[in-house]
Amino acid sequence: MKQVVCTAPFTVEVRDVPKPEIERDGDVIIKVSTAGLCGSDLHAYRGLEPGGPMGHEVCGEIVAAGPEVKNAAFNARRLMDDGWLTAEQWSLADAEKGTAPKKGIAVVLGCGPVGLCAISSAKTLFETVYATDLNASRLPAAEKHGAIALPLPELKEALMNATEGRGADAVLEVVGHPSAVADALELVRPYGAVSSVGVHNAPLSVSAEKFYDKNVRMQFGRCSVRTFFPAAMNVLKGNLDLFRSFVQFKVGINEAPEYYTRFEKGEIGKTVFVM
Repeated sequence: MKQVVCTAPFTVEVRDVPKPEIERDGDVIIKVSTAGLCGSDLHAYRGLEPGGPMGHEVCGEIVAAGPEVKNAAFNARRLMDDGWLTAEQWSLADAEKGTAPKKGIAVVLGCGPVGLCAISSAKTLFETVYATDLNASRLPAAEKHGAIALPLPELKEALMNATEGRGADAVLEVVGHPSAVADALELVRPYGAVSSVGVHNAPLSVSAEKFYDKNVRMQFGRCSVRTFFPAAMNVLKGNLDLFRSFVQFKVGINEAPEYYTRFEKGEIGKTVFVM
């Protein structure tokens, strides 16, 4: 079978590897049909994390199960989190963890695949959603998902005018960069909520004094997949027309090296490898 492996910074190879076998009584083998290229893959691709087999956004069918597995549905499509979450789950869950109000204003920092899902999720919780990205080519897609999408300087001005200088009730940071966390803290109102779901690889330079002065509630990381999956699916079902065009490219797995390079450069959006 085929496997995409990051062998060195900015280097991805497609290898032939043996098919897995049942090793323990509780094992399940899933034949992968599609795998998404995730923004967090870029951390390994850029050399910020150890390399290895890539791809954690996977969908496939159960083809084998150990004797202790009692609820395996063979030949049925299955999603796997593999210790990770899909974008819809991340963004929707963290807004709730931030105890943000059901009405008000939210800001999404980052308009890539995760950011677009964050916008759609935030629209179910907030009356108004602003969004921004350093890559201006991503802003039209954010508008399509229902956000007021602006470059960061214009967003700051519009937000403060709309809130009489208070700031956003909640800010969702989906970039995973220290500067984005600093921007989130600047944009959030006193007693507001900041949810950072971007994967961080560098120390944060934000002072604790700023958190203290604003009494900000800060949430890092992910949520329980099983708990929030139904809510995430409701967001998906309520926005089918949007998400039908969410995936920009569907390509064969042998094209992985090219599309990792293009994705890292910000040239393309969501890509799914089809087996």
